[in-house]
Amino acid sequence: MKRLKLVSALERAGCKLLRHGGKHDIYHNPISGKAQPVPKGTGKFQNVLLKGLSESLQ
Repeated sequence: MKRLKLVSALERAGCKLLRHGGKHDIYHNPISGKAQPVPKGTGKFQNVLLKGLSESLQ
């Protein structure tokens, strides 16, 4: 999955961009109160990273 699709999925799930960083953006889930860094890479994200992001933001 590319970064744009990941960010779109996070925003549809209710996550908000908390802040921009150097190599990562921080997304926050206001429902759970958790935040997670999302890398700014241009390639595809590995399934392990995607699974970790979804689990930590739920």
